[in-house]
Order: sequence, then structure tokens, then C-alpha cells
Amino acid sequence: MKRTTLTILLLAVSTALLFALSMTTGAVNIPASDVLGIMLGRGTSNHTWHFIVTETRLPSAVTAMMAGSSLAVSGLLLQTAFRNPLAGPGIFGISSGASVHQRVLGNVEIAEALCNGDVGFKASAGHRDLAPVARRDVDD
Repeated sequence: MKRTTLTILLLAVSTALLFALSMTTGAVNIPASDVLGIMLGRGTSNHTWHFIVTETRLPSAVTAMMAGSSLAVSGLLLQTAFRNPLAGPGIFGISSGASVHQRVLGNVEIAEALCNGDVGFKASAGHRDLAPVARRDVDD
């Protein structure tokens, strides 16, 4: 067997085992046989386990796999676009754009809180600047 084939096989088996582990372990440990029965549509005698697997663990596990594969593909596309195996998100300005988005989103949340009357301002000690504080902290 070629080394590449063996590596891909090992990664696929590891992914399947980790997926199964995420489906069986948690605050409530559910036996693998019951998880497999639920996944194959046979169900289980414990309706709580059925709910936990179908409504919580399965969506979380699938979302984690999709997010991980999306990050891998985006990294591959960055490296391919620049023909550089060390290319990172800073080259396209993705990191800077994320910082700007976070700053804007934070300002929108502060403005929304001001409109709702949830936040007030008071001068911080020794400074002339006004600092946002929760309404319960503002002296009336």
C-alpha cells in the first residue's frame, strides 16, 4: 500500500471513530449499540436517548465535521491561489476584515443597548472620558 493511501485510510478511520465517540459520550453516556440503532432507524426503548442523539448530538457532530472540512477547503484555496504552502488568511485581509466586523458589531450592540435604555455613561475616575456601564451601576 502506498503511504498516501495509508494516511488517507488512517484519517478516515480516525474521523469515523471520533464521530462515534462524540455520539456516545457526553453528560449522558449512551451505549454505542443504542446509538447505532437510533441512527439506523430501529429506535431504542429509552425515548430520552433518542431525543439526545437526534436533536443534540447528531446536529453537533455533523456541524463540527462540516465546519472542519470548510476550514480545510478554505485553507487549500488560499494556498492554491497564491501558490504558497504557507499562505494564511492575513494575505487576503481576512483577519483584518474580521477585526473590523467585530468592531462594527460591537458598536451596533452598544447603540442598541443605548436605545433600549440598558446602558448609561459615567465618567471614569481620573479621566474625562465617558465609559459605558450597565444601567444598574449608574447613580440616579
